[in-house]
Amino acid sequence: MCVNDANDKTNTKVAPDVSKTMTREEVEEEQCVIFEGKAYYVKDYAAQHPGGDKILRSQIGQDITDDFYATGHSSQALKTLEKLLVANVILTDEEEAMVASSKAKRKQLWTRSLQLMTKQKLNNANCWEL
Repeated sequence: MCVNDANDKTNTKVAPDVSKTMTREEVEEEQCVIFEGKAYYVKDYAAQHPGGDKILRSQIGQDITDDFYATGHSSQALKTLEKLLVANVILTDEEEAMVASSKAKRKQLWTRSLQLMTKQKLNNANCWEL
């Protein structure tokens, strides 16, 4: 499988063929995980995964979207994941609805978090006023 090396520091990246589609069976056969309806090749990256290769290898063929966000991965982790993108996954209508709903919920949670952080900053700033 020809994919981008997540540790490659050169500017010679090969653009992933996101027009390619994979079935769930192919995702597992090709040593990929599913994240937001897309397949990511993680076999070669697993040994470099900060949480250890065992956890990543245990997720082969699975949808890691909820676990990825629940674990609190950084924006750098998301960038690394993007480099491993290989295909879109053929989803059922129900799965597509879940992906869309999940994205909407995360956006809503992110917006709420920003609102709370902004409010907290304003409250902290007001504490210093006499």
